[in-house]
Amino acid sequence: MLQGSENCGISFILDPTGGVAYPYSMKKQMILIVAVAAAALFLTGCATDALQEQNREPRTISVSGTGEVSGTPDWAQFSVGYSHLDESTREAQRAVNQRMNHIAVLLQGHGIPDDQVTLQQLSVSPEYIWRDGERYLAGQRVTQRLSVEISILDGTGGLALILDELGEIQGVEISSINFSIKDPSDLHVHAR
Repeated sequence: MLQGSENCGISFILDPTGGVAYPYSMKKQMILIVAVAAAALFLTGCATDALQEQNREPRTISVSGTGEVSGTPDWAQFSVGYSHLDESTREAQRAVNQRMNHIAVLLQGHGIPDDQVTLQQLSVSPEYIWRDGERYLAGQRVTQRLSVEISILDGTGGLALILDELGEIQGVEISSINFSIKDPSDLHVHAR
């Protein structure tokens, strides 16, 4: 008669009084086989539990997402500059300086502080022309560009007025007009 017990350990008891009588050596073999089988079952059951414990990954929760918010721009940035070609670098620079000083006075007149106006580009280069298959020096070109940042929250239309007045200065180039929100940290909070 075979009996089993719970958990990982399984023990078997061989009832020598029941069933067929086996020779002594065969009884030893049967006991040995039953003992080996019981040990194998015991070790397999315990090893499986141990492996399951080792392979268990920490439990985590991962969350991802996107947030989208919009806001009204309160800041404008644009580029304004002037370029002049003359026979000498000195004459070209003098003409550019006169126009850029006019631009600076205009910007200061609109209350734009100096720290919101920065030099973006200053270049001096020779310029050539081709005539009858030959290259000739046309003169020296001097270019200067400023980057201007202004607040547009006052509702006075100051940006449009400034751009109109700058556009009235002969030869002035205005470009790269961008609008943004100066401090988007509140929007980042709402986007979360």
